[in-house]
Amino acid sequence: MKLYVDTNVFISLIREETSDRRSLFSEALSFFRKAAQQKDEIITSKLSIKEISKICYLNKEATIESVKIIFPEIKIVEINKENEANYYKKGIHYPDSIHASTAKKENCDYLVTFNYKDFEKIKNEINAIEPNYY
Repeated sequence: MKLYVDTNVFISLIREETSDRRSLFSEALSFFRKAAQQKDEIITSKLSIKEISKICYLNKEATIESVKIIFPEIKIVEINKENEANYYKKGIHYPDSIHASTAKKENCDYLVTFNYKDFEKIKNEINAIEPNYY
């Protein structure tokens, strides 16, 4: 499988996020372990690296190192804005429209995110799922 991983999955893992109801950290960790076991291709974008850097207060190099520790074979691609305007017009937040467009361009089977509902308006074009449903 080819999987585009959204920024929030990496952030939850790096920051070891948990709440009263669930452990996003555990769900993200389980997802990456299963993807590695199944030899899935994990893709993210340079936009994700930028977002992770900003939210986790890491420089670009430290962010890439953290991501590669999580999944050494990860493919970090340029962003693609080919369909971004169409997704934005359908009510998708601007950064999410770029993630969706990049996942589509890379022919990903799934866009893995904790905010799958943010992609419901384009669910016939992008299969967005949470890590624990993979």
